[in-house]
Amino acid sequence: MDIKSKKYNKVLYGSAFVLCILSFLTTLVGILIVTEVDSGGVSDKSLIFRSVGLETIYFGVIAAGLICLATFLYLLITTGERDQDGKVILRFIDRIFTEVSILLVGLLFVYGGFLFMRFSYEAVRHLIRGDLSGEYFFYPDPFFGFRMMNLSFEGIVAIDLVIGILTAGFGLWLLLSLVRKIKARVFFRTSLIGRLVLWIYGAIRTIYDGGSTQRKVVLLTLAVCLLSALIPIIAPFIAAAILILSARWIQRYDQVRKGIDEARQGNFNHQVPVEEGETGELAWMAKSINEISDASKAAVEKEVRNQRLKTELISNVSHDLKTPLTSIIAYVDLLKTEGLNSPEAPKYLEVLDQKTNRLKQLTEDLLEAAKASSGDMPVRLESIEMVSVARQALGEMSSRVEEAGLDFILTTPEEKYYGAADGQLMWRVMENLISNAVKYALPGSRVYIDLSTRTNKKNENPMVVLEMKNISKDPLNISPAELMERFTRGDESRTSDGSGLGLAITKDLMKLQKGWFDIRIDGDLFKAVVLIPQGSPPEAGEGALAEEDANETGIVEQTGTEM
Repeated sequence: MDIKSKKYNKVLYGSAFVLCILSFLTTLVGILIVTEVDSGGVSDKSLIFRSVGLETIYFGVIAAGLICLATFLYLLITTGERDQDGKVILRFIDRIFTEVSILLVGLLFVYGGFLFMRFSYEAVRHLIRGDLSGEYFFYPDPFFGFRMMNLSFEGIVAIDLVIGILTAGFGLWLLLSLVRKIKARVFFRTSLIGRLVLWIYGAIRTIYDGGSTQRKVVLLTLAVCLLSALIPIIAPFIAAAILILSARWIQRYDQVRKGIDEARQGNFNHQVPVEEGETGELAWMAKSINEISDASKAAVEKEVRNQRLKTELISNVSHDLKTPLTSIIAYVDLLKTEGLNSPEAPKYLEVLDQKTNRLKQLTEDLLEAAKASSGDMPVRLESIEMVSVARQALGEMSSRVEEAGLDFILTTPEEKYYGAADGQLMWRVMENLISNAVKYALPGSRVYIDLSTRTNKKNENPMVVLEMKNISKDPLNISPAELMERFTRGDESRTSDGSGLGLAITKDLMKLQKGWFDIRIDGDLFKAVVLIPQGSPPEAGEGALAEEDANETGIVEQTGTEM
């Protein structure tokens, strides 16, 4: 709803409030006129009543009554402005105790209404008789005494209007306040009796909940006995209530017992039914059983998954170690057979060199994965400049990037981004991500590296975000969770030089640095996301990595542009 609509509603509400008061007072005065005319007739001096006619007066009273009823219903429906969450906004007057508001409404409508009707009667009597001159008449003062007063007709009307408008206005204002309390569901809570009852209930609840089951049973027994002794007439009702509650408690006990039996037999999918907001010993036991079942189910699933991963790990390690080792044995046998003077010997030695380096790399990756996973790795968090880290990593790996035919595009909306991380571990993370792109990205395609900052919804906890996106050369028919498991590769044929440990190591390294790492897959689009806490710019000469010349790295860098 726009601002104009809100202003219009306020104007309409205020107009209905004023119209309700005026139509209510008009209806009361009209009833007095009709009653007086029917009982005593109209004087010849009262030309206004003879010219208007009794039927017109009846119609006016009915119309005023209908307007009063319609505006009053509108006020009842629309009162209570709501906030963005749909809760009724309570005003200052709504914080008055409910009993005080009810008492004030009663006094205003009884005593103020009596005064208004008394002055209205005098005014009507003067109009009907056609005597508009001053006259002695009595009226009740605030102490319910009676005084004589000589007022003109105009004075009587003026006092009558002031009393009527003030009485009806304040009375309606307080009445709508009570309606807003009902809509906000605080009618009982904002009363003196309600607060006293809630305080007593809270005190009893604290004693009851804070004690043992034995204390609760004793307290309930004493309460039942005391009530039965003080008010014997309610003893049968207490007995009936105990029978009804006992049946419910027994049914609840059977449900809890069944839940325990199901959990004992290993059926962790069974849940003991628990209603929302339910309290009590049996409800607490039911919730605890459900929590134990959920925890046990999660532990079993985790253990099954770990066993599967261990089996796959052993199988994958055996396969990845056996492949280069088999080649080494085969080519050593060839060298033994043909001799070092064979024309194929240089080729055999080159293959042996490649396979031994491959075997060495696998061994180092396994050792690093074990250290990263166990946390047995020194971590020194400092403020490092992420743009320099990315550019340096791309510069040192430029030869591999060129061989893969990839075009790396570094996008940095700001000139520098400082993150709180370990420089060596962060270098290893960048190396793993670039190596992963070199091995599995589509040759001749572009790889985008984007740097930015991000905060949470409360604009707190600033983080530096590094995103690397590339198109995979092989179909990515695998989930991101499986792809980050150890020895899992993007190519199912396992023909690449990768060990399948790079992403798993990256995830563990980011955990050690109190950061976060995740991958996302959309078709053939592979996206790696790294988040690290934002750091402060270091002082000159401290914690900064040397920046390489962009011309030497072969990187296309886009500063101030979001890709």
